[in-house]
Amino acid sequence: MNYSEVIVLENDNDDSDAKSQELHDPKINIHLEQQLALFKDLQAKQRFDSSSISMVNKKNRYANIVPLERSRVRLSGRDDYINANYIGGGFIATQAPLEDTIADFWKMIYEQKSPFIVMLTKLREYGRDKACAYWPITTNTPHTFNKITITMLSDEQLAYIKVRKFIVKMTGSSYEHYVSQIQYTSWPDFGVP
Repeated sequence: MNYSEVIVLENDNDDSDAKSQELHDPKINIHLEQQLALFKDLQAKQRFDSSSISMVNKKNRYANIVPLERSRVRLSGRDDYINANYIGGGFIATQAPLEDTIADFWKMIYEQKSPFIVMLTKLREYGRDKACAYWPITTNTPHTFNKITITMLSDEQLAYIKVRKFIVKMTGSSYEHYVSQIQYTSWPDFGVP
């Protein structure tokens, strides 16, 4: 199957009444249902094939949420897996790192030269851990995760967000990467603000 088979609708500025009638035609609805089925099949086939391997599975916060193989972020080196995908507009979507994947998370930030991290959760909600603090707790105190050293330059509390600024350095490289983290502290665990 190729991706051109998964076209659902085209935007056409022709007569909108005619288009509306076409959408109610049973033949069209069957065609859309077939395309939706093709899309779901494609989605299932694009799952990361090795997600059941214990080495990779322990890197996932949730076992049932794995990256799509065709758009997953690959880290440099032999162990290239991180549960992250490139999404439209040059963004990366990922889960909050686990204690054992903090180094991978910062390696991705460093290698991808990500200028911002947007965190939409608190560390703890409704008595459950949602994320670990994957950054140093105090400013100007470097913390090393494997070969990545993180220094928090500032930590500012605003009305509904926290803004933290970091320098990320890789052992053996002179490049220093600056990144800002914006943590939205009022986003509910379930639902939208």
